[in-house]
Amino acid sequence: MYAQKQVRNAAWKQELANQLSTTRQAYERKPELKLVYDETGTRATTQPKSYDEYIRELTDKIASFDRTKSKTSLSYNDYPDQMGAPTFDSWLKTVWKSYTDPAYRVKTVLGNVNVFDTPEGRKAVDNYNFDASDYYKGSYGIDPATASVMDIYKKSNGPIDFLDMLMIKKFPKASRKVDINLGK
Repeated sequence: MYAQKQVRNAAWKQELANQLSTTRQAYERKPELKLVYDETGTRATTQPKSYDEYIRELTDKIASFDRTKSKTSLSYNDYPDQMGAPTFDSWLKTVWKSYTDPAYRVKTVLGNVNVFDTPEGRKAVDNYNFDASDYYKGSYGIDPATASVMDIYKKSNGPIDFLDMLMIKKFPKASRKVDINLGK
């Protein structure tokens, strides 16, 4: 996943660099649009982005690749199944994949993770946390730290949610830094 993401990032950076060669005249024939909000910040309209803004944004995006060249961010969409968090897997599928699919194990433990190139090798760095109470309060209407196990079971959308909420109930502030050396 790491190597594939690096290839995609290099292609994306090259695509942005190619866009820098767009002439002002070509750009102004079909400019990108931007949202412009009114003074209250509640209503937006679209307006053409100026050529200078377009070039500045491209330059900033390309520079961000250089600023973060030793960091590769992996998200849920970078896993082989290209799906979000494995929330909706069945119990049987969760158990099966936990034993047979290394990418699934990483996905359910770390999810989004940053991989850094260091002199010691590549390192996956993340916060391993089960303190997402606010997420469940807002999205599910339940506070796992105080809810009963039966209420947690009823509100969960599958085993991953259920186990995640149980961990919050048992260890409401459990989190720790993850620093896994992946080798060179």
